[in-house]
Amino acid sequence: MTSIVPPYRLGELLLNIGERGLTGRLVLQSDITERIIFFQNGFPVFAQSTQFDERLGAVAIRHGLLKRKDIAEALALSRKHGGKLGKALLELGCLDGSHLFTLLGTQLTERMAASCGSVHARARFQLENKALEGIIILRLHPMTAVLAAVRNMPPPERSKIFSGVGSRALRVDPVARLTRDWLQDLGIMGEVDSLFAGSLTVQALRSRLIVRLNPTVRPFFDPRNAPYAYLMGREEIELPTAQSVAEAITLSLLMAGSVKLIDSDQRRSTAVNISLPNTAADLEANLTRAATVPIGSLPEFKAIPADSNYDRAILYYLYGKRDQDMATRMAIWGPGVETEGGDNLDQLLTLYLTIKPDPDPRSILAVEKSDSIKDIKNTYRLYSEFLEAHLDMSNEPIVMCKVAELCKCIDQAASELIPESRLFLREESPSLLESKTFEERLIAVFPRTAREISDELESENKTEESRPGRTQEGTDDLESCTSAAPENQELCRERSDDYFSKVEELIQSGSWQPICDLLGPVAKREKLTPPLSLAYTIARRQLRLTKRERRSRFRNYTVLGLTLILGAAIGWIARLLGFTILLILAK
Repeated sequence: MTSIVPPYRLGELLLNIGERGLTGRLVLQSDITERIIFFQNGFPVFAQSTQFDERLGAVAIRHGLLKRKDIAEALALSRKHGGKLGKALLELGCLDGSHLFTLLGTQLTERMAASCGSVHARARFQLENKALEGIIILRLHPMTAVLAAVRNMPPPERSKIFSGVGSRALRVDPVARLTRDWLQDLGIMGEVDSLFAGSLTVQALRSRLIVRLNPTVRPFFDPRNAPYAYLMGREEIELPTAQSVAEAITLSLLMAGSVKLIDSDQRRSTAVNISLPNTAADLEANLTRAATVPIGSLPEFKAIPADSNYDRAILYYLYGKRDQDMATRMAIWGPGVETEGGDNLDQLLTLYLTIKPDPDPRSILAVEKSDSIKDIKNTYRLYSEFLEAHLDMSNEPIVMCKVAELCKCIDQAASELIPESRLFLREESPSLLESKTFEERLIAVFPRTAREISDELESENKTEESRPGRTQEGTDDLESCTSAAPENQELCRERSDDYFSKVEELIQSGSWQPICDLLGPVAKREKLTPPLSLAYTIARRQLRLTKRERRSRFRNYTVLGLTLILGAAIGWIARLLGFTILLILAK
């Protein structure tokens, strides 16, 4: 989808994307800057910008959190080792994990607020899941981004808007789901539908909001309750009143297109010509124009279903129920307030912010490819135990989401360092270190093959049971461990464990031929247990697939070589014929 976003109209597009639950990225280009907003199931989760004052160091300095000297040292360290600025700040001890996560949330909110500003932008939305790999996933409600843009306007400008549009009538479309949830997070009392019932003006909507506003909400609008209070750049801090809070919410609903002005007089024709940015008149003109000039429509796509535990954890983080105070603060200030009062979040977020932006598996697991498989598995187990401990201590949505993201990171890293390592890891599960038998791990990695083999084995067993005069002779000693004498059961168990450990090591290295060499003679003279039979059959099939791929690759290379030789021969023949024709014509 490509369109032009008029000034102050991005909120309507954000709400449109959120209602459809789209995943991808929105590229916003203007004459002076470019911003890219990443969406996960309709929520803005990350943003990039070419504006210098929106970079992480500039945001930290502007809020008085860090000094220029700290940023300079971190930048030097990040250039030296090729890492991110946030990782360098963690290594230097300038910030801990919770404070850096809060700073990133503040940066996202400011970038989104600037995107909702007054300049025209060319918008292009791209549906893609891979764009989200490696980014820091935060949770920012689309309406919160619009509210941040409104709160950045000077109070006199907001008063001018209400003096200009206060008597204008409103057209209320069906209340969007995201708008309804946001108002409930703010603590608006009563039914949301009744808030917009009947004929309504801008002033009437503000009056209804003042009455329905929960008294406990107003202190949350105080800038001193922000994740980082503005220590620089603000000479006077506006203390919230019921009227100023209701004005900010009303303007947010207007800018997001949840309610629209009805063009009942001739003000639109004169107001549209006003093009001074960042003024009340400019905002009034664009709010009036919103009733007649729609933004380009998005294609109809449904939200991507949560097929894995990783996706379910992120959905729980985006949509999960929260404590009312936390929900209110997040609806006002965005994701920067999540880490305050969390249970033991600092170490978890420090690890998350160190690992997530770095896709190199050696950096994630702090090992080298030359290290032994045992060392890699031990490192992986240490990470898993650390993450499991955080899950045991907290069931907060942010904890479950970050643990699931870290699980996916270390699983992918181990899968690259150890061939077929998924056989011994979780399947993107935040429950961590689930105890599985050898057969269950085989089925988890090769579900289709295992299902087919199990059906074949079951069919063979039924056929053998139906044969007349069938005896128990020729069965493998491993299978009869349960019925063996007590003094022999320990010996049987050792044999079974020895076979399983050898087969696991061979599968781990992707060595299918040695598995066939190990289990083939046993399978010929006696019957294997179901797990070993399953492993043997999978190894044979994988070996056949490998040989088939090699033959196919050899055939393709042969055809390619012959084609190149034939093409070269045809080229030389064509040149020779051309040269001969030139000689004949010359004579």
